Amino acid sequence: MPGEGRRMTKLQREWCRRVNAGVNGTDALRQLGYTDPTAKQKAWKLRHLPHIQAELERLAKQAAEDAALTALKVLTDLDEVRARCMQAVPVLDSEGNETGEYKFDATAALKAIELQGKHLRMWQEKVAHEHSAPGGGPIQITKVERVIVKPENRNG
Repeated sequence: MPGEGRRMTKLQREWCRRVNAGVNGTDALRQLGYTDPTAKQKAWKLRHLPHIQAELERLAKQAAEDAALTALKVLTDLDEVRARCMQAVPVLDSEGNETGEYKFDATAALKAIELQGKHLRMWQEKVAHEHSAPGGGPIQITKVERVIVKPENRNG
């Protein structure tokens, strides 16, 4: 990856460690004593530097190895949930008798698998930035023209 050979500063290395641990990039800078009001922009720039991206990828890969978590494990879990969801599990009443209803709530299991996959960066969420006027309507655009008038041509 281009830029991988670039030396990282102490701040950059610690920032990467904190971001890999789940801290927001801007908050990580503030935790490291960065008080500039442009911390959000600085965090964005850091995240897009090739040597920082390489370090974040290395840290994520190392964390996955340390946790013995692999893409195959996540996909295997997904397949197990799929198989489980296809099973009919009877609902029992207070006396242990089947009610004739069947259920399975996969929400928690799927959320855990989603988080595992995100940790491995198997998929990235795309954030759409949309803007609207107050009340959700369209933004009205007004054309502004600047005209320079010579002092001798001014009225009044």
